Amino acid sequence: MDRKIIDYMEQNEDLEGLSSVIRSKKHPEMRIEAIKALANLSQTSARSLLLELLNDEEDPQIRLLCAQILGKRKDEKAIPALHHSLKDENAAVRAYSAGALAKLKKTKSVRPLLNLLKDPQISVRKHAVIALGEIRDDQALDKLIPLLYDESDQIKIVTAKAIGRIGGEKALQALTPLLSVKNEKVLKAVLEGLGRVGGAPVENLLEDFVARTDSEPLKSLAIEILERLERKKTPMAQKKAGKSSRDLAEEYESILEQLKHAGQQ
Repeated sequence: MDRKIIDYMEQNEDLEGLSSVIRSKKHPEMRIEAIKALANLSQTSARSLLLELLNDEEDPQIRLLCAQILGKRKDEKAIPALHHSLKDENAAVRAYSAGALAKLKKTKSVRPLLNLLKDPQISVRKHAVIALGEIRDDQALDKLIPLLYDESDQIKIVTAKAIGRIGGEKALQALTPLLSVKNEKVLKAVLEGLGRVGGAPVENLLEDFVARTDSEPLKSLAIEILERLERKKTPMAQKKAGKSSRDLAEEYESILEQLKHAGQQ
């Protein structure tokens, strides 16, 4: 079967034709291409086919592809099926399902994702942590914080970033002690996490870190984060106008003076 046939079906939103190719199982490579084409179909009926394949298809490569597509489509009605596929026998399918839920960013997915933090496969745990960071619900913090001391540096790194995304006082307290770790990759993630938390306490921590670290790359990163936090303090309107705080204050006083004289007339 020619790939151009799949392209034609996709362009004409021929769900029936694509479904026939997928169900035939005669051309494994074309099945994959037909499933990929579903990602670009606007028809809601494409969802039903993707969900069916996610739940019932024997080939794990197709199941994980369907999970990926459902995440890309950001279809909330796919959430229950994705929750179910977090228990798939194939680790890659579980990981891709967590990745899909990361794109949907719904708090209803927090508890199912928390259950994955004990998965035997590190790739699955890693994707679950990333997803929880994307959802940014602080109910996940108590389960994430212990992972900052996980045996795997990969888990430590994604956890530091995820906790930073969630933010808040508890995140700050969890990340601060890790500013003394020796592993530069982990420390970089901790700095980035703190940058996400932001606020005056973080700025003080970063300034102190810049003063005492011997690592030039980490020092540069900390300075970059400090500059980023400083820029966030500047109101957007002020940025667009290119005016300093002093200019705006003078303009404000001028307007008040004009209003005062107008009221006296």
